[in-house]
Formats: sequence, C-alpha cells, structure tokens
Amino acid sequence: MDFPMIGTANSCANMQKTENKVLNGDVGKDTSARPTESNDNDKTLKNINDKLDRGGRLTFAEKQYLQKKDPQTYSRVVSMEREQADYERRLRQCRTKEEVQRLKMSRVGQSLNTVNSVKNDPHIPEEKKLEIASREQQRSAAMKKIEAEFAGTGEYTLLPTAAEKDIAEKKIAEAEQVYNVDKKEITGNIVKSGDNSEEPENTAQDEHKPAKAEVQQLPEVRKTNRVKNRVGPALGDPDTFKSLDIKA
Repeated sequence: MDFPMIGTANSCANMQKTENKVLNGDVGKDTSARPTESNDNDKTLKNINDKLDRGGRLTFAEKQYLQKKDPQTYSRVVSMEREQADYERRLRQCRTKEEVQRLKMSRVGQSLNTVNSVKNDPHIPEEKKLEIASREQQRSAAMKKIEAEFAGTGEYTLLPTAAEKDIAEKKIAEAEQVYNVDKKEITGNIVKSGDNSEEPENTAQDEHKPAKAEVQQLPEVRKTNRVKNRVGPALGDPDTFKSLDIKA
C-alpha cells in the first residue's frame, strides 16, 4: 500500500520518478557490483545483499554472519536500522497527510542528492561510485518498506488533511469562544445581583455541552483529536527527513 498523492500532478510525478530512479539504481552504471571481491562466491552474502536491495530486514543469524564475513557492511546495516527507526518515529509524528508526503519527498530528495553529488565527480573512483549508489539503493528500499508498513497500519488513512485540520481547529476555537463569553456574562450577572448561587453558571455550562459535543463529533475534529491524543503536543516540525551519518 502506498500513500495517495496530494498536491500538484507535476510534483507528485517528479517525486515518483525520483523514487524509481533511486530504487532501481539508475545512476548511469550497474549498481549490482559489490566492492568485496573476496566474497564473490559466497552465496549467503549474495542472498543477504539481495535482501537488503529489496528493503528486507535481516534476521539475527544473517546479521551475525554478515558481521563475521563483511564487518563494513554489517556496520552500515546497524546504522541503517537506527535510521529506519528514526524515520518511522518521524512518520508517526506527522499530523496531516501533507506532512507525511513532505517527509517522504525530503527523504527521496536527500537520497538522490547523495547519488548526484558523486555521479559526475571525476575525483571519486568508479568503484566507490558504485558502492555509494548500491548503498543508497538499499537505504531507499529500506525506507520505502517503512512507509509501506506505516500505511498498512491504517494510521495514514486516519490522518486529516491540512485543510481538515484547519477546519477542526477553527470549529473548536469558535465553540470555546461562545462558551467562555456566555459563562463570563452569567458570572457577571451573578455578581451584580449578589446571588452567590452557582446554579446559573452550571446551567450555562449544561446548555453549551450539547453544542460542544456536537463539534467534537465532526469528522475533521475527530481526526484532528485522534492525532493529538496519539502524538501529543507538537515538539517541532517532523516533516524534514534527517539522515543518520552512515559511514561507508
């Protein structure tokens, strides 16, 4: 399952083309080459690398084998797993569908920038270019897997759009404003009359409970409140992908 695209047709199409370019290793060279010549005949290592190319998660036994046979790749896998966990956390912090898509576009753009930064650099050996391209292909596949898992939970479907979030916040603010104004007026009347009874104030609250409850049942409000309850207070902008520093 993928995220339905929101926004201009051009931006969505360009992002998908960019995603495909990174995932397919289309950087002008064959990215299937591996820099570990001594392990060329190791079928287990080949299967592990093929699994990483598809965005698969390695088992404990596979990671143990990789640590023994190819410590450099093992180190990258451990870092990539931390990066996946961080990306999943950022996806779950998103409060609208648009935030999810901006986060995804930021991630794809960063991966493509990494590839393009070395593709035409004459000072970088061809073997190193292939290694970097292969690494980015694996990273992109892994992040794509996280996105699919997030969409599969149904959390993305339940997110409001930015427009729905704005409507919800406006409706909630209007309901609170009406309630507070009427409450203030009744409290003022009690003071003027010298009546210390709290019954009128309670009556005012009761009168507005149905109206406030009605607002809470609006689809836009329910979606927005669901996100607030799940995510909690906003702690910053989650829709910028920040990659961990993965050493080659």
